[in-house]
Amino acid sequence: MPHLNLLVRSIVAISGGVCRLQALDYQKTPVPLVTATDGGIDNLPVLDAAELMTLSRPDFAGIRRIRLKLLTPLRLLHNGRELNHFEPELFVRALLRRISALAACYGERADPEWFRHCAARAADLRLDEGGSSRAPVAGDGRGVLGSYLVSGPWQELGPLLVVGSLLHLGKGAAYGRGAFQVTPCA
Repeated sequence: MPHLNLLVRSIVAISGGVCRLQALDYQKTPVPLVTATDGGIDNLPVLDAAELMTLSRPDFAGIRRIRLKLLTPLRLLHNGRELNHFEPELFVRALLRRISALAACYGERADPEWFRHCAARAADLRLDEGGSSRAPVAGDGRGVLGSYLVSGPWQELGPLLVVGSLLHLGKGAAYGRGAFQVTPCA
């Protein structure tokens, strides 16, 4: 984290040492950051996907339907073409690929059997309600937006979506595209 330490040292220097830095944890709770004598940060919140999935499991116990809202344009490719509508199975499979790739690069290697199991369960998803809309003309005007009611094995897949909602999905995810929100439905 040398870049972060440099940033913190710069902020402290500019403020004359009178500043309070905070970060948000994955529950969006402010955490006051404690700076070390070398200008580093001692308590930066770090996302632990396994812990987040464990914490969110009770929210999906017995849940068969969720409301999935695409907050920013989602751009997914399937068979070399960009999708112009929402498909729950392809959405979850793309999310599995993103999470496994990030885990391979930045975390511990995840269990490939678990990913295969989740991919197979994605075939059981069904779109119950919702219409896709194209992204507004601002920007490049591509992507899918909308709110969808989806049935399926959410007790297994729901916690995966909670992690994914922090990562975003699809083309431009690193720039804020593909943001989504998931809400369990009783």
